[in-house]
Amino acid sequence: MANMEIGDFDIKIGTPKMPIAKLLSSINGKNIGMLQLFDPNFICCKEHLQWAYANAYFAFKEHSNRAKSMKMEVLLYAAMTYQIGDAIAKAGAKDGGQVLILYDDKFKSSQIRLGSLFDDLKEYCELADSKEAINKIKKLGIKSGDVKDLIQAVAQSAMR
Repeated sequence: MANMEIGDFDIKIGTPKMPIAKLLSSINGKNIGMLQLFDPNFICCKEHLQWAYANAYFAFKEHSNRAKSMKMEVLLYAAMTYQIGDAIAKAGAKDGGQVLILYDDKFKSSQIRLGSLFDDLKEYCELADSKEAINKIKKLGIKSGDVKDLIQAVAQSAMR
């Protein structure tokens, strides 16, 4: 990941048009940028993914990454674990419902259109101070329910 720059990324929510494994295998291996799918029941708010992305970016930049790909490193940080299986089980997208879609500028400029993969696409804008986000933060074991404590937990997962 030489000459990597932290770029813009978007977060959307939508319903996959096919099983998750089939969707991911249809785009994996192509040089189309980063796209990762998450379980919206685990991700607390937009900031949760923003900080997971930033930590993954710096892990690659400093050569301290644990995963081979940026998308998996983001998943590890979002799940706050270094075990890929645990990260997929905790924060990975599940079949049968909506998923959160995090993708970068390079994916945006690829020939693949999100509308061909997902139905009901819309911007994801869960704010950290919403009641739902606070409850999700507390479910992660962060008693305060405060996004600052969530961000600190995501960052501390880098130090394990």
